[in-house]
Amino acid sequence: MTEIRGEGYRLIRGDCLEVLEALKVEGVQVDAVITDPPYGLKIKSNKFSNAKNLEVKTTSWDDVAPVQYLESSLELLRPGGFFLAFTGQEFAGDLWNRAKEADLKYVRWFYWIKTNPCPHARPTYCNAVEVAVVGSKGGEKPVFNGGYASPNYFQTGLASGKERTAHPTQKNLDLMRKLIRDLVPEGGMVLDPFGGSGTTAAAAMLEGRQSISIERDPEYFEIMRKRLQGWYDSDKMRQGELL
Repeated sequence: MTEIRGEGYRLIRGDCLEVLEALKVEGVQVDAVITDPPYGLKIKSNKFSNAKNLEVKTTSWDDVAPVQYLESSLELLRPGGFFLAFTGQEFAGDLWNRAKEADLKYVRWFYWIKTNPCPHARPTYCNAVEVAVVGSKGGEKPVFNGGYASPNYFQTGLASGKERTAHPTQKNLDLMRKLIRDLVPEGGMVLDPFGGSGTTAAAAMLEGRQSISIERDPEYFEIMRKRLQGWYDSDKMRQGELL
């Protein structure tokens, strides 16, 4: 297990189930859990490359949709804190049921509507929507910063330009900043058990929140490390820009 600490963030490389247990021993408590785990579709997914000729790439997804992390994550979540996890549409119902079984309150769907979805070679609709399950831990009334008329969707494009990394399922920074603002109190701590390219941590830093991000893949962890350390050490941070 490797750990890197920066101003307001912790990056931990290791299996999230093992790291979550270690964090419990430390007595860590977080204000929100916001994550985008691998979806476990057990299919081959054709994705277009960034090349002008639109070459088709094939990606193998995990065999099993990960849900074991949910209970361990909730043990670290303070009463009233929010839990949000994206999931494949095939498994959305399973995650919803697990959230209800874990006694999360105010369980809702949240949708990311992509304004520029990836094209594909199949004769059907492009997947322009990703779904997440969101709820709050019982014990205290949750503090929701989004306002009582905030809709359960957000429209924005895919990550692009300087924001884009080599991670295949990177979330858009504006989307994650919106979720951080809505679900994490100012100065609070957000946990991401599947840190990926570090977008949750970057969004937390931009919004004045703290973060703990866990990632077991060494390639993605290195992307996250360079992204967070390089950005924080630069003058761009004070200008609110992401490298």
